Amino acid sequence: IKIFGVGHYPDSTAATNATIINTHLNVGHEADGLHLEGLKIMGTLSFDANAASGISNVVVRRCYMQNITASGSNIHNNNLFSENVIQNISDLSAIQASGFYSNIIESRIYNIFLNVFENNVFIFHASVGYFAINNAQSSVFNNNVFENYGVSDGNANSFSNNLIGGSSALSLGTNATSNSNFRIDPADTYLNETNQIFEYTDNFHLTGTALSVQGDDGSQVGIYGGIF
Repeated sequence: IKIFGVGHYPDSTAATNATIINTHLNVGHEADGLHLEGLKIMGTLSFDANAASGISNVVVRRCYMQNITASGSNIHNNNLFSENVIQNISDLSAIQASGFYSNIIESRIYNIFLNVFENNVFIFHASVGYFAINNAQSSVFNNNVFENYGVSDGNANSFSNNLIGGSSALSLGTNATSNSNFRIDPADTYLNETNQIFEYTDNFHLTGTALSVQGDDGSQVGIYGGIF
């Protein structure tokens, strides 16, 4: 099944209005290959815990979602999330061997196992003791922008060429691999993003200071670099 909407940004949907799913959306058994694009999902996108063989090859692009959740013992592999606005990811434990690219992620993420996060912006920002990434295991984080200095409390993750806010002690969890990560004052990161809440008036283009940092592919970090 492929579902294409017109998008959710007001400046591109003035003539048609956004394509809105005004409820929760459950991805169920035999939904392999589902493609969702250009939708505003006013609820939780969930992967069914009872899908015995797991759900794979799902693509979610250029959507707005209030939450993503995938829990349980049935594992969903090889899924792609790119160029989305995601308010919250409350449990990602059952989505594994999947990729998150060029997304805007507002709140904290819980339970990340064996996934890749590249060129995302994490706008969560808090005081001491809070992390943007919670319980991440054996995952890869490259070319992202983290506003919060407390990045991860997980184990055995890899961090390369990330731009990380603040000047306090860097928290990457235990047994982390760290390569070419850079610190920056959050106020010097974006052209316009000040309150750690996603708004359509935000401008996530990087300042000149932030543009001096390149990703591991030679392009800029954040959502305007990378492969998407």
